[in-house]
This record gives sequence, structure tokens and C-alpha cells, in this order.
Amino acid sequence: MSLAIPVSGPIVVVHGGAGGGVIRPDLAPALKEGLARAVEAGRSALSAGGNAVDAVVEAVAVLENDEHFNAGRGAVLTADGDIEHDAAVMDGRRRRAGAVAALCGQPNPIRVARALLEEGRHGMLAGEGAMRFAEEQGFARVELDVLLTDHRRKQLAARQSGEEPEPAFGDPQPGIWTLEGDTVGAVVLDLDGHLAAGTSTGGIAGKLQGRVGDSPLVGGGLYANDRVCAVSATGTGERIMEAVAAHEVAAGMRLAGLPIQRAVEDACAVVQGDIGLIAVDARGRVGISCNTPIFQRAVAVGDGPVRTGLAGTESVR
Repeated sequence: MSLAIPVSGPIVVVHGGAGGGVIRPDLAPALKEGLARAVEAGRSALSAGGNAVDAVVEAVAVLENDEHFNAGRGAVLTADGDIEHDAAVMDGRRRRAGAVAALCGQPNPIRVARALLEEGRHGMLAGEGAMRFAEEQGFARVELDVLLTDHRRKQLAARQSGEEPEPAFGDPQPGIWTLEGDTVGAVVLDLDGHLAAGTSTGGIAGKLQGRVGDSPLVGGGLYANDRVCAVSATGTGERIMEAVAAHEVAAGMRLAGLPIQRAVEDACAVVQGDIGLIAVDARGRVGISCNTPIFQRAVAVGDGPVRTGLAGTESVR
């Protein structure tokens, strides 16, 4: 489905997950508010003289701090009852990335990924190595209870017992369910024309320990190149990484000359699973597409209003 938004100028676009189901009416305002706050955090970073990478990190960190989304605090639990985060940030100017996978005990994994980008020695660290790097960089490790929410405990227990999990927030409403939770991300075009992308996720509820999805993988869950575009993906991680979906957008633009909206639509079409994509190109044009009933996202251009959408068919023009 097409969700095109032709725009120009400094741009911040964020997403909070794509998937099946129906957004509960009582939950919708909180989700839209969280998405809008993330966009405003990115714009504030740019207004303060920051670059595209700064804005991406600040926008994603807001979503990590919001328990309505599956990243940072409020992330889903593994089958063993732990929380493991994946996150990455890519700088389109340098075409360099920093990524962490199976990271435990960090409320803002996107900041750890940024630190790895700037440290420059490695592109990705996982598990114990990522945790050690985070602590060496001054990111104090927190206990599981700091990141864990009651809803996620109940969700895992229901999954393990074979029951249908209860709605995330508010009074239960039979037959009306929200997305269990998915990746968050951001793409930014800054005042100097530079691009950046970032992703962060808790992964899949009940996943095996050590499972890594598409989110920290350059070309899969994100991509940024100043000459082409910046992309962030969300959805079924295994299928997205197999399709190299984020790079597919850039390849369609660079090799086939596709406009950005057509490129994100074509990239969605080759994924054999749920997917939502946000993208912005070097000329300030935005592309948004998904193949799911739910795609939580928000966009702002320059000093213009923040526009949010939750349903895959909902316009954010």
C-alpha cells in the first residue's frame, strides 16, 4: 500500500513498529504522543546544532524510554525471561555504522551503538562483548527489573501457557488487540544535507537466547548513504534480513532510478513477511510503505507540524 508524502527540507521520520491486529482506541493517543515526542527530540537536536546522527539517536532514545514500544524499557522477554536488545545507527556521510546485538542491561542501546560508531574499531559487537564495551564507555548496566514491565511478564506467561496474551494497556477489550511490539527507528535529513538512520528493538517475544534480527544489520534493518537515501525497517526480522530490505530501497533508487516511494513499495513487495519501511532521500523526499494493518509512524518537515499515523492505510500527509 502506498503512503507517499512528497516533501523537502530538514526532515525527521520515526516508526514504532508494523504488524497485524488492531490498535486499541484507548491506546492510540499514547502511541501518537510517543511518536510525536520522538520527532520533536530529533528536531531539537538539529535546532541545537546537531547533525543527522545526533537527531536519529535522540529520536530513537525517546522511543526506547517509552514502555509502549518494544525497545529499551518495555521490550519483550526471551524464552528464558530475559531482555536482549539489538540496535544500530548508520551515518550516511561517512557510510559507517555501529551496532550492538543481544545486549543486556542497557535502557538505551542506541546510545551504545552510537558509541561504537564513534569508537570506530568494530562495526558490531554482540552479547557479553557488547555489554563489556557499554560499561567501558560509561553506560552503567541496570537490573532487569528496571527494564521489565508487568505487561511483558504477563505476555510471556500467556505465551508459554498457550493462552492469548492480554492487551498491552488500559481496560481489556475482547477482540481488540494491539501490536505485541516491534522495532522502533528513525531516519533524518539534516540542515547540511546529510542522512542517517537508526533502529532499536527487543526482538520477538519468547525468542531464543541470542537470537538476532534484522535491526542491527546494515542493509537489512537500516541503511544510509548521503548520495542516495536513509532507510529504517520494522517487521518480521528473519524475512527482512533475507531480503536485505533496507539496501533494496537504495539499490532500486541508485541502479534503477526509482523515485523513493516506488523504491520502498518494491522493497516491501519482495519481503515474505510483515514489513514497514520509512525512508528519506538526499533531495528531501520521503517514502513510507508497509504490507501490514498497523504501521506506527510520524514525520515532520522543517518547522512544520508533526503528522502521525498508526494504521497502515492512514495518511500522514
